[in-house]
Amino acid sequence: MNECTDKYLVDKYLGVPYKERGRDITGYDCYGFIRDVARDLGVFLPDYEYDGNTNNVFALNFADHLVPTTLPNSSFGDLISFRMPNNSIHLGILLDRTRFIHCISKGGVQVTRITHPIFINRISGVYKFKRSAINE
Repeated sequence: MNECTDKYLVDKYLGVPYKERGRDITGYDCYGFIRDVARDLGVFLPDYEYDGNTNNVFALNFADHLVPTTLPNSSFGDLISFRMPNNSIHLGILLDRTRFIHCISKGGVQVTRITHPIFINRISGVYKFKRSAINE
């Protein structure tokens, strides 16, 4: 991966506002944020046309780029997914095994502890980017 650190991600993105279908530093949605962070990590993820089904987004855009892992085996830069109450998928990038950075509609880009009550029981997966997806 590129020379990217947790401090770099926090300094670059913390506080960027949420913007529906946002794809740049002026405002992100969840996927737009993950896509840009992945690029910082050396991984190219394609954009998509949103059809209202976040399950399709996850399956179509990430399946070829990820390898499942577990939280105890995770490390900086791994993707974490959550199943939210409306059955949508929310994504973040792990800063370490206890915190992740993500973009949400209420607050924009922020760092959250995995133990936060909204997220702790909704973890649906932890993934490493495949070596083949990383631009070296």
